[in-house]
Amino acid sequence: IAMTFRPLALGMAAGVISSASVLLATVRAAQVDGGQTLLLLRKFFPGYSISPSGCAVGMVWGFVYAFVAAGSFALLYNAFCRMLEPRDK
Repeated sequence: IAMTFRPLALGMAAGVISSASVLLATVRAAQVDGGQTLLLLRKFFPGYSISPSGCAVGMVWGFVYAFVAAGSFALLYNAFCRMLEPRDK
């Protein structure tokens, strides 16, 4: 019996972790160098900036990207496990 993932649960967990990571990285970068290194996130997160509203936008984008990636991974993993599972004769 192969292990399976729950796509919604895995997506939510990854989304929350990613969102918190964007928040912490933004706060830390703003303290250290004014956030110049994180401004590259604008290419991936439209609307992101080193400000409270921009950070909220980045957190939403981070959640969405991680949710979709982890949920897709779980769905594919479960599908491959079902395909490769030995069948009874």
